[in-house]
Amino acid sequence: PALHWIRSRTQAPVYLLGPLCATYSSSNPGTMFPQDRSCLTWLDQHAHGSVIYISIGSVATMGPAELAQGLGDCQHPFLGVIRPGSVKSEASIRFLDRFADETKDRRCMVKWAPQTEVLAHPAAAPS
Repeated sequence: PALHWIRSRTQAPVYLLGPLCATYSSSNPGTMFPQDRSCLTWLDQHAHGSVIYISIGSVATMGPAELAQGLGDCQHPFLGVIRPGSVKSEASIRFLDRFADETKDRRCMVKWAPQTEVLAHPAAAPS
């Protein structure tokens, strides 16, 4: 009903992009796992719009080859948030460990991040 109402009042196309996040509150962070805030310090060391943010969360899983190809080919600094259990199999985890060695100079990997703050950070903003 809400989407229909919005579409009926504009000529522009309206698209749904994904889950909405509540604003972070220290009294109610609303997270599944403890947040790793070290990624914000890592973002502070990078220029505006220079970091790619990848979050593999609670809905999708993927194999290591898919992940490594995308991140390995991009050659940009990236912040990867990979929720425990979102990458398939123990062999996949070992593969990601090797991949992490290859990309260590341009990546920060955490299990859970303060997403609203990451998305608002200048380094993760569109350039």
